[in-house]
Amino acid sequence: MSLQTKHFYEFGGFRLDPSERVLLCDDQPLALAPKVFDTLLILVENHGHIVEREALMNRVWADSFVEEGNLTYTISILRKILAATPEGANCIETVPKRGYRFKALVQKIEDRPTRIVFEKHTVANVTIAESEDNDSARPMINLATTLAAPLLAATTPEKNFSRRRWLAVAALLTVSALCIAVWLILKPPPKTDGAIKTIAVLPFKVVGAENHDDYLELGMADALITHLSNARQIFVRPTSAVHRYLEQAPTPATVGRELQVEAVLEGSVQKIDDRIRITVRLLKVQDQQPLWGATFDEKFTSIFAVQDSIAQQVTRALEVQLSADEKRRFVRRYTDNPEAYQAYLRGRFYWSKWSRESLQKAIESFKQALAIDAKYALAYTGIADSYAVMGYLNFLPPTEAYPKSKEAALQAVELDNSIGEAYSALAESKLFYDRNFVEAEQEIRRALELNPNDTKTHNLYGALLLATGRFAEALAARKRALEIDPVNPFMVNAVGWVYFYQRNYDDAIEWYRQALALDPNFTLAHQDLGNAYYQKGMHAEAIDEFLKSKTLSGASPQETEALRQVFHSSGASGYWQKELARATEQMQSGRVNSWRMARIYTELNNAEAAFAWLEKALAERSGLIIFLNVVPFFDRLHGDPRFADLARRVGLTP
Repeated sequence: MSLQTKHFYEFGGFRLDPSERVLLCDDQPLALAPKVFDTLLILVENHGHIVEREALMNRVWADSFVEEGNLTYTISILRKILAATPEGANCIETVPKRGYRFKALVQKIEDRPTRIVFEKHTVANVTIAESEDNDSARPMINLATTLAAPLLAATTPEKNFSRRRWLAVAALLTVSALCIAVWLILKPPPKTDGAIKTIAVLPFKVVGAENHDDYLELGMADALITHLSNARQIFVRPTSAVHRYLEQAPTPATVGRELQVEAVLEGSVQKIDDRIRITVRLLKVQDQQPLWGATFDEKFTSIFAVQDSIAQQVTRALEVQLSADEKRRFVRRYTDNPEAYQAYLRGRFYWSKWSRESLQKAIESFKQALAIDAKYALAYTGIADSYAVMGYLNFLPPTEAYPKSKEAALQAVELDNSIGEAYSALAESKLFYDRNFVEAEQEIRRALELNPNDTKTHNLYGALLLATGRFAEALAARKRALEIDPVNPFMVNAVGWVYFYQRNYDDAIEWYRQALALDPNFTLAHQDLGNAYYQKGMHAEAIDEFLKSKTLSGASPQETEALRQVFHSSGASGYWQKELARATEQMQSGRVNSWRMARIYTELNNAEAAFAWLEKALAERSGLIIFLNVVPFFDRLHGDPRFADLARRVGLTP
């Protein structure tokens, strides 16, 4: 028996017992991990005073080296626990650049000396305590309560055992408890359900702003997606897959179902003057349990370090082992200027919309980033991507768009030859503009070496393989892109193109229908489904899909109804005659799609005009002409010697 003086701390509806290492709320114990309890105790003991970050870390993690993010995460956990009472919600104050202050009113209560006796137990009391050092559960033995009544019973006259016999029994129990402890500690950890391999990063929500800051919301996600994509053991859904959630607030279960992922990273951003607060949570989709979380309060100039830390800690929570090269890529910085970075984020936001106006805004934003930081390689990559899309979609003449894209991509490679996206942009120009299939493939392979999880590059590789008739390889490339981004209707539709070019129209139709199941308003899928129906001779179904595509593209009801009526009265030839008249009218007000004109004249059995327009498409360097040999539209022209000559000049045959 011994005497001991105990003391407690009371604040905000809580009682903190240092000797028992327990926090009580309404007399109910709250579960605190050891490091979380240590942090709270230090703050409470120094209530009203600032505890410097470095001093706090040195005391809590005296036996190990940890990042500052560990402290931030621990403080975040404490704030959530203390928020159980209204008085405790704002106990911990962040003091910028210094540390934390416990600002709640604290009462220290001294308890009178008490006689210490052991609670009665008959077996070792084994508890599982969280270990922040290795993020795993470690068995701990509470030896203070392991020995039950033996020592107390030795002084009780009702028992017939001698004191010596009880001491022997106590010793035996102690040895047994120690053996159990050693066995539990050395025992292999239980097997989990399997490592998480798929993750989605949602657009961050901006807190406290009157209006949504879409580019910052999507930009933060894009930056983390870029970081995490360096880890080759996990699949990170690309930015295009999460763009839809800008205006939504989905649950992790919803995201998991829609994007087919096992974990979701969500977060919020709050900007106050020159400071930024970022809160993040990594949630397991299956049970929506948190795998990791943290809050970062920093100057906006520290946003890059915060992104590095988030990405590294997410991979750690997912138990991903990074190679030395992956670790280097995780901490790689493309710019150290926050203003340049914000301009880049705006550019990527506008680029994702793929309209003529948004792509022009994207280019302007990327140029603003370069005006601030002339060595910002990613900004050059953004310019290259923007001009390539404008050339492919005919928003600019290919002869204007692709050279600008190529020039920007070369600038990016010169500044940083480790950016896979830069080589991908370079490959795009070499494929669709230069029609240099050998060099384009070399650039694509280099891009995939640097970033094997880039869906855009895999899809581009599929286009090259399709154009050159390597169908099996093209299907593998397109399905690889789909594996990374399985619910992207564009990627699903792109698999259908492989079957369509193989003349396997039934399978193509199935894939186009899958794309429309994901997005019923996907214009391109309606057009492609119509093409497959048409090649099968199902003209009525084809025209119906063509007209749906036109309606979604902005055609008036009068225009689509006129096309429908002419088909019913004059059949397929009448439909194509009406399309020709419409295209001829459009020629008066602007440029015309030469590839489309060649298709119309081929359907009208006018080979002379079809070849004339194909020659024009070749001269204009239309990107689509690389598919000349495989697209079914021109099958009836294959027997003409002019077709073989044209294919040779495109570079498809020797």
